[in-house]
Amino acid sequence: MRNERIRRSHKKHFLVLIFVVLSAGFLFGCNGVDEDEPDPTEVSSEKRVEIRLKVQ
Repeated sequence: MRNERIRRSHKKHFLVLIFVVLSAGFLFGCNGVDEDEPDPTEVSSEKRVEIRLKVQ
């Protein structure tokens, strides 16, 4: 009887641990930024060349 309660307790703790790890992974791993999309705040190399030519 006591061993059964201990097993249930361990099973509950294990499931909670798995849930916490997966939740943290989704929160920190899925930040909504697509790595393939260019950064809209970054100036493209063509624009940099145009800016340099205008300045000179």
